[in-house]
Amino acid sequence: MADTNPEFPASIKLDDPDWAGSYEHRLEVLSNILAYEPENDTFTLRANRLAQCYERVEEILAALLKHYNLNFDSEFQTDGTHKYHDNLISRFEEEGTPKELKSTLGNGMLQNILWDCKRFRNKHKEFKIGNADEAELKPFLDTAVNGLPLVVRGLKDACQKAKVMEEQV
Repeated sequence: MADTNPEFPASIKLDDPDWAGSYEHRLEVLSNILAYEPENDTFTLRANRLAQCYERVEEILAALLKHYNLNFDSEFQTDGTHKYHDNLISRFEEEGTPKELKSTLGNGMLQNILWDCKRFRNKHKEFKIGNADEAELKPFLDTAVNGLPLVVRGLKDACQKAKVMEEQV
């Protein structure tokens, strides 16, 4: 693939100023970033790009829950830790989650990929501060490379079922 700006959307809706913050736009940007493979890509740049993609995936997941008025515990504990990321992913498995979300993001392969991507995110944080090396991050990176495109497709499906593609995230 040619070197292009991965955040430049494949299609632009100039007549709709709200499109830039919509679910549809964010999913398109994610797809473009995941397809972006510059010739001079380094391990670190690729890992950073995928970590940013996962952060955007979590933003969309949280917005979908908000759309359905579903809450999850996002508070910090007294010891300064939090379970935000665990609780976000787990919420899609829980009782009371609408079937259009649960069937797409709350079970099976995509749920497993989300957990693997969360582990990638954690290992990437260690890598960035020097507490993990490339060899330790690589298996997690490989999982993210293969799994994130499937997650984006699942998110798109869930957003279409929720009829939120044109709404702001």
